[in-house]
Amino acid sequence: MELATFNPFGQDHKDLYRTLDWARAHQPIFFSEALNAWCITRYDDVREIAGDPQRFSSESAIIRPTGLPPEAAKIVDFIWDNLPITLTDAPEHRFVRRVAHAGFGARATRQYEDGVRAIIQNEVDARAIASEFDVAEFAHTIALRSVLHVMGIDPKTTGKWSGWLADIHSIMFGSHTHTPDQLAASGNRCAPAIDYLIDLADRRIASPQNDLASAWGAVTIDGRKLSRSQLANLLFSFIVAGWESTADALSNIVHTLLHTGVWNDLAAGRLDSEAAVQEGLRFDSSVIGTFRTVVHKGTEFRGINFQQADLMLLLYCSANRDEAHYKAPQTYDPYCPRSQTAAMAFGYGIHNCAGAPLAKMELNFAIELLVQRFPNLELASHLPPAPRQLSIFKGPQSLHVKTNLPGPAN
Repeated sequence: MELATFNPFGQDHKDLYRTLDWARAHQPIFFSEALNAWCITRYDDVREIAGDPQRFSSESAIIRPTGLPPEAAKIVDFIWDNLPITLTDAPEHRFVRRVAHAGFGARATRQYEDGVRAIIQNEVDARAIASEFDVAEFAHTIALRSVLHVMGIDPKTTGKWSGWLADIHSIMFGSHTHTPDQLAASGNRCAPAIDYLIDLADRRIASPQNDLASAWGAVTIDGRKLSRSQLANLLFSFIVAGWESTADALSNIVHTLLHTGVWNDLAAGRLDSEAAVQEGLRFDSSVIGTFRTVVHKGTEFRGINFQQADLMLLLYCSANRDEAHYKAPQTYDPYCPRSQTAAMAFGYGIHNCAGAPLAKMELNFAIELLVQRFPNLELASHLPPAPRQLSIFKGPQSLHVKTNLPGPAN
């Protein structure tokens, strides 16, 4: 198999797992010229690199776009210049991470349960009048509404955020496919998002409310608090991560449940949503992977000598299907406990996702409520859904399903 042209964010997105199955068996660490990066496919290797920030830095976990027009460059500068949690190493990362985790403890997360459940229930109810709907659109709607609710952002701005995030995504991941005029237009359109978050940070620092923005603004670590720009950046990072990764995870899980027929067992009470979600996160991860860079020249790993600043792509989606850790990993099986190896659906090491409890809560509520309302749900097409392109997240562009509810709608 030709691996030099491997690109999981483009041409290889559709057939990703077949390629990675082969690579784990025959060439577990390989260099992709298309990515200019070493690709790491086995669980143990991914875990070791992700857990060793002294040798493998996270400062390039997402590649910073360059050569942008000023309007788009302002967005990128804001993201990179204010301690983004995913793109920093110790010691600064330790401070931001402790602040982030302070808002996501079990007790703190429980206070959002009623609000998140109500958001999802309303969106489920809204689709009960249709004979067919798009799960991907539903998933992105509830994920965005939920994360904005938790952050303390006015729900009336949801429509604006959908547009702002789409433009930010174009700048971050589509800079090489867009013209300078298109990128400048995207930068101008999404600039209000940054202003909104900085204003929210100011207001919550001055007058705390019962939301995550206030909780983060009040946290003191070793006598230090986040600045307004740092708080705004942290809010931004979690909106982006909490929106796309959770939405794609839900779409992937629903597709798997319907494609395998396991949905029927959920509807009949033979399986609970938590088991379905947990195995779904392993079987078809919404996060393809994350990048690391080699810190020191001559770093040796698995018999390969790497150069300083060499780029590595840790393929979490491949690690989650490693035969050395999971029995029949290409099979979705929520009925029997897998090995004790924890899936890397939310990363590993100091950069494992602080918002994982919130994401799991959303996913469990969504599957539970969808099954209750649509016990006879089925895929509208048996063709594989087309994947979204140009993203570190893995999910379908659309996923149309038939509700099969009795009544005039059907």
